[in-house]
Amino acid sequence: MLAGDVLFDAAKTLYQNPEMIEKAKNNLKTRLQDNSYKCLIPKDVLPHISNVE
Repeated sequence: MLAGDVLFDAAKTLYQNPEMIEKAKNNLKTRLQDNSYKCLIPKDVLPHISNVE
């Protein structure tokens, strides 16, 4: 239950303060500089779910 409360509170805070989202986007852009995120998992790799029934 606590995890759900934490996620709800974070979403509520961001919804009520959209400037926080812009600040986070700018922070990420600054940290990445001219680099971009590249996923290290190859596109042809799928999750192994054969044990799920």
